[in-house]
Amino acid sequence: MEMNKKIKTSIVGGNFDTENGGKSSVISKLGENFNNASIYNGGCINNIENIFTDDGFKESDLIIWMPNIQNETPKNYPNKKRGSVLICSKVMRDNYTRIDAISRIFKMHGNAVIAITKDQNIFTFELIDALGNTWYKGSQLNKLSDKILEFYSFTKSTIRLPSIKIATNSDDNIENYSLEEFIEINKELQYKIETSCGNRFFGNISTRCQKLFPSLRYNNIYVSPRNSNKKSLTTSDIVKCFLYNNTVFYYGDNKPSVDAPIQLAIYDKYPNINFMIHGHAKVKDAPTTSNYCLCGDFNEVNEISELIDDTSSCGIINLKKHGFLIYATNTKQLVEIITNNEFYY
Repeated sequence: MEMNKKIKTSIVGGNFDTENGGKSSVISKLGENFNNASIYNGGCINNIENIFTDDGFKESDLIIWMPNIQNETPKNYPNKKRGSVLICSKVMRDNYTRIDAISRIFKMHGNAVIAITKDQNIFTFELIDALGNTWYKGSQLNKLSDKILEFYSFTKSTIRLPSIKIATNSDDNIENYSLEEFIEINKELQYKIETSCGNRFFGNISTRCQKLFPSLRYNNIYVSPRNSNKKSLTTSDIVKCFLYNNTVFYYGDNKPSVDAPIQLAIYDKYPNINFMIHGHAKVKDAPTTSNYCLCGDFNEVNEISELIDDTSSCGIINLKKHGFLIYATNTKQLVEIITNNEFYY
């Protein structure tokens, strides 16, 4: 595969302990499937830091992180360079769940996880992305490698817009009854989803701000902060931001949700929409976008636009392999949509 030759890959695995840990045959065989790879297979736990400073590792486009380290040993996780892809691993011991594996992605600021199970000396590998989608499940390392490269290519095709802080505080206080009501509606929706689907990594909320910045005439939007607990949101947590020249500008110390660029663009395009809720479940009988986009991928704007009429004021759609998006003009419409739709996973 031509792409394989160009990707600088680092694969870290094997046993790392207080003495020189043993090599892993899995890591050795996995490394054979990557043409431009640096392999770090077993060793002393103290040498992990040396791996981080190695030129081959620091310049990696793709990092596959699979070291076997004792649970009681303090863990040092890699800091990937900007734009690189990190795939971590999770050995699925007794009582571990799929959520535990996905949680490893967020803990390590990675892109995907390889969940590893062992049955009678046969390893099974499941490559899972941050939204819980399985890219490969099986025991063939060559097929796992192919799917890792496919996932790498897919991730690199995403469009991410930058976010820039422009002031410590916004020019007005957030005193908005509809915003408080909106936050409560979102909490009720999350409770409904968890009741029917179980615990899920929830998305974000946003609403159009009615006030204009003093010197700029762009849509100003209130957005939930990045990596926040939506169950405990208050109006003081909400981030005020706007989209200009393919950049998100925001006020305050909290960054807006990673999905903010998509929703800001939708607000710009559809003046009737004043509220949006995005979550990571599916909606029965709702229309679905054609292509899968990761969280924050600006390509999703076009996918969503294919399903929203120019004069549309409210509705709900499924985002392929990603979740759902509710959009509405007012909170009454939101309540009706949430009440009249069935969510599942």
